[in-house]
Amino acid sequence: MCYPTTEVVARRILAAQAHYGVRRVFLATDSPKPELFEHVLASHGVDFSRYGQHYPAALPEEFALPVDQLVCAQAPYFLGNVPSTVTATIVQERDNAGHPRDTTDFFGFEPDELAQFRDGWEPSRAFAC
Repeated sequence: MCYPTTEVVARRILAAQAHYGVRRVFLATDSPKPELFEHVLASHGVDFSRYGQHYPAALPEEFALPVDQLVCAQAPYFLGNVPSTVTATIVQERDNAGHPRDTTDFFGFEPDELAQFRDGWEPSRAFAC
């Protein structure tokens, strides 16, 4: 659950792309080596961009995580990892922005757990503006 294989990640991304009609995805990862994650995704046919990938990053490296979180929070669809605190922050921001729960999905959630997230859990308003 915590660390799905890159092959599982690739299959889920490709399925989400087909479901939502998305050609290219924004990849937010803290994988330290492209050959461990990015190269494997590309070999499975996942077309993605990352912060600073095509153009020099306008901000220092320490801003990569906040930029990733902001992009993911505003994306039309988000696929995250259940135990991740970064995912939790993104979900909170998506809730605050009013994104429907059916546009958020997770690695590690079984269908009944995903249904509970979408239908029965109320987000905290602790960080709402």
